[in-house]
Amino acid sequence: MSARLRARDVAPVLTFLWGMLVGLTVRAHGQVPSTLDVRVGRVTSTIVRNPSPVETLTVAIELRERFVAGGTVTVGRRVDALVSPATFVLAPGETQTVRLRLREPVAPGTVLGLVVTFTPTSVDAAAPGSDTVPIARLVLVTRLITKVRVAP
Repeated sequence: MSARLRARDVAPVLTFLWGMLVGLTVRAHGQVPSTLDVRVGRVTSTIVRNPSPVETLTVAIELRERFVAGGTVTVGRRVDALVSPATFVLAPGETQTVRLRLREPVAPGTVLGLVVTFTPTSVDAAAPGSDTVPIARLVLVTRLITKVRVAP
């Protein structure tokens, strides 16, 4: 048996992984609102949801500058804001209310980015069977960047 992989051997695996990625991306829709309005000095609340029926997720949230160029969204420096809670764990199907309050002056009309990172909690656990043989696994970390409009 040759140690080289042929395209026909790898194609089904790549097709499967692509399908999973597309499925998870579609499922990611609805985890956080696509747009949120905030006012300087006022508290704004939003809901974060874990849509997975099986995976427990660690969630990390931060507010950052947001830039769009050529249809690509990038984020800049962290904006001084109270995000409570900033990190938490969501079991399958659970929701968490998150509160935001800007601590620094931001001009009305500015669009910031709410960066929400979902990491499976299983990433820290040993893979089944890894005590006897080397095992590679793919861990999908999802990062959503949603619009936060600063209202007057």
